[in-house]
Order: sequence, then structure tokens, then C-alpha cells
Amino acid sequence: MRVLVTGAAGFLGSHVVDVLRARGHDVATPANTRETLRSVESVKAMLRDATSSAAASGRLQVVVHVAGLSGGLGMCKAFGERMYHENLGGVNLVRAMLAMRDADRPSLICVGHMCMYGVAAPQPYREVDVLAGELDPVTRWYGEAKRETYRAMLAARERGLRAVCIIPTNLYGPRDAFGDPLKSHAAGAMIERYVDAVRSGAANVTNWGTGSAVRDFLFVQDAAEAIAIASERVDELDAAGHTAINLSGPAEVSIRELAQACADATGFAGQTLWDASKPDGVPRRVLDSALAEHVLGWRAQVSISQGVARTAAWLLARTG
Repeated sequence: MRVLVTGAAGFLGSHVVDVLRARGHDVATPANTRETLRSVESVKAMLRDATSSAAASGRLQVVVHVAGLSGGLGMCKAFGERMYHENLGGVNLVRAMLAMRDADRPSLICVGHMCMYGVAAPQPYREVDVLAGELDPVTRWYGEAKRETYRAMLAARERGLRAVCIIPTNLYGPRDAFGDPLKSHAAGAMIERYVDAVRSGAANVTNWGTGSAVRDFLFVQDAAEAIAIASERVDELDAAGHTAINLSGPAEVSIRELAQACADATGFAGQTLWDASKPDGVPRRVLDSALAEHVLGWRAQVSISQGVARTAAWLLARTG
């Protein structure tokens, strides 16, 4: 199968490419897709190139859309407007795909984010509620852009586009945006904090809040496996009427438990402190992935202790 992955050089996208290739697929990885996605015409050219390239093994069958500007709460707070506009590229991708002849049009896997869910939606979040309610004000504009792409996908399905949106929970793992406080994700930032403390010989690590908030975290390779499976089955998923599929972590984890996993993985022998003057955020925010298990045969395989240990080892080996 020939697959094009947008954002192939990014955190999640690079793992998706690795898994697709390991499963025997021919993967196109055009550069600078975030820039390409700024206009419908440039997206059309990208899709044509992916099919006509001398390296192509045949007709482009699936596009996996991962590209976009992402980051942690700091990025969302500081650059909400930018995150909104830079993540609307998926709408241009959908429009460009609709402009193709039906016989040439590939199927689409669109990667969303759990911030698409409204803060008042029942927990754990289920796919039926993905467009319901007001979004978290901190991540609102990132979530709105993801919702807009999802709405464009739904509308395009009525004109024959075969498409499904995959919605992962909080990701972590190797190749995260380490070293960038704005772009790093919650679990990755905490892992890096403990790695740095061990390197520097710090006596303590201070984390925000009380540590009582509950989240689920998903190792990035587990997410990539699910996305690859969905790519192989997108047409049957579409035919069955599935529009969104959640990917949750293996278990709900308190932030305090995550911190302990980081200390254990890095061998940090100091004290973990909690700054209760900083917010915990929503007490519980997790996804339900029963549908992924049912239709993809997928469940997260990497426990939080295993994933944190693998991430910390990668980070230590990379930075010395």
C-alpha cells in the first residue's frame, strides 16, 4: 500500500512512518508539509507528486494527516491564535482531496487530539461527544482547529471521501520536543525534569499542583501502531460508519504516580516537591478506547513505567 504521511519528521509522524514501513508499506514523506498545507493548490501538487514520483509503487491509497503545530499548555496559552491557524491545514487537505477524480482519490486518516472534547463531556470521553460542548479555555484554539478539520472530513464523506479521525490521548516517548518548554508535552516535560535533576545532582524536583489530577498517557509507538492499523482498514471503517476512534493509555494515572515513575526510571534519589499554588487542572480527563479495541483489535501495550523508562533511557543516550 502506498501511503503519504504529513508531518513525517515530527514527533508522532516519524513513529507512524517507522511502523508503516515495518509493516511493509511504501511511505511518501514530503518535506515541509505544514507549509504546503497553507493552500489548496500546494496540497494538490503534493498529492500529484506522491503518485507520479519515480519511487512510487502505485496509486496513492491513503493519506495520514499528522502535521500541525502542537505543544504543551505554555504553547497553547502564548500562541492560541497561531495554533488555530496553523492547524487548519487539514481543511485544505480535505478540499484538495475532493478536487481529485474519484478513481484517483486516496482515503484519509486524520489525527485529532483529546482537546477536541468539551470540558463538560462525560468521563471517560467517548467518540459520540467529540463535537459537544465548550472547550477548555487554555487549549481552546488548538481544539477548535482540530474540530474544524474533523467537520470538513465529515462533510467530505458525504461526497465520497473515505475518512476516519483517530484521536489519541496525551502522548509521550522518544523524539518529543525535549529542550523546548513551550512545545514539550506534559509527560515528556516531567521526564526531562527528572533527567536534568539527576545530571545536575539536584536535591529536589518541584512539580505543579498537588499531583492528584488523573490523566491517561499513551506511549507514542502504541499510538503509531493503532494509526497504521487504521490506515490499512480505513475503507472498511468508513463503510461501517465510524467517524472517530479514540486511543487511550493502558491505565489512568495520577500526576503523582507519573512523577514516581519518572524518579524510578531515572534513579532520582532526591525529594519530589509539589507547588500547590499552581493549578492541578481538571481533576480527571481520560479517553474511552473501547471502540479501538473492538474495530482495530488494538490496546495500548506499554505501561507507564515501561514507557517512562524507555523515554528516559532514550533522552539520556541522546544528550549524554
